Amino acid sequence: MNRGPGSKPGSDNPGGAGYNERDNKDGGSHHTLYDPRHDNHISWDSDKDGDYRQGTGHEDRDGHKVNDWDRDR
Repeated sequence: MNRGPGSKPGSDNPGGAGYNERDNKDGGSHHTLYDPRHDNHISWDSDKDGDYRQGTGHEDRDGHKVNDWDRDR
């Protein structure tokens, strides 16, 4: 996991939030933003141009999906 800005003591982000980005199967990227203090993360995919891919955003808490951003639309 790549640590986000502020992972150093005395910074603006003492909780050490992290961010990770990896290639997805569609030629874009899968993004994950971590909140280790609350054992939570949000994830979404983007296309090859960096635009959000509809239906891919979600939130996981304690390893369980708790929110799909736009699945019901």
